[in-house]
Amino acid sequence: MLRHLTTLRPTVVFLAYGFNESFDGSAGIPSFRQGLKRLMEQIVHLEARLVILTPPQVPAGKASLHASLKLYADVMLEAA
Repeated sequence: MLRHLTTLRPTVVFLAYGFNESFDGSAGIPSFRQGLKRLMEQIVHLEARLVILTPPQVPAGKASLHASLKLYADVMLEAA
């Protein structure tokens, strides 16, 4: 992905991140936070504006997944 961004040199990057990572639950938060920070730094280094999209909500019947997604969305909001 970064190779494509470097080649294309976009002015705006939409970063939709965290849904797949949320399946790791709370145990995955430290590595997610670190990876998100690294990715954001690399995108900003390209001098592109960054739009961060948190993971989508899930149906109410999926309470455990909803709770995990909220953890990851909170990390993204904190990073923003």
